[in-house]
Amino acid sequence: MTTRIIAAVDPNWVIGVNGGMPWHFKADFKRFKERTMGGTLIMGKTTWESLPKPLPGRRMMVLTRQDKPTSKHPDGSCEFYGGIDTILLAAGSDQHGTNGDVWIVGGAEVYKLFLDNGGVDIDEIDLTFVPEVTEFPEPGKITYFPVPINLLGGFKLSSEEVNVDDTRLRHCIYKRAV
Repeated sequence: MTTRIIAAVDPNWVIGVNGGMPWHFKADFKRFKERTMGGTLIMGKTTWESLPKPLPGRRMMVLTRQDKPTSKHPDGSCEFYGGIDTILLAAGSDQHGTNGDVWIVGGAEVYKLFLDNGGVDIDEIDLTFVPEVTEFPEPGKITYFPVPINLLGGFKLSSEEVNVDDTRLRHCIYKRAV
């Protein structure tokens, strides 16, 4: 099992505004789909509920503090878990026919949970850098990636490329340093 974080961030590490993504880049959505297809996606309840529908072709796992979580999505479209250890154990089971890739897809609290211990459960961090978000709502509605990569020890830049479909996007993959 390979566990990865995937996120899009602006130069100030913004990942969200008012509970949603403050940008829409088709090339980034296409790459996200290509990278995560056939894998397991781990996300927080807010991120899960922000999706217009469950993402096809991927196993959906949701971290939540709720004892009896409910969802706007159809019953059985995701699995709910209360902690990192239990969700990673379940993600590692091959009962769902996934390709073995586990993707941590947000939001900020979930990224923070996985990075607080130095990211020991993470093999790779896949960041897409987007243009700076310049229009913000009132303060307090902006969400940031919890740890800028330059402050997270134990990872080194493995590859960097400009998106061929949209040159405003830069993709950087950081791998755990051995």
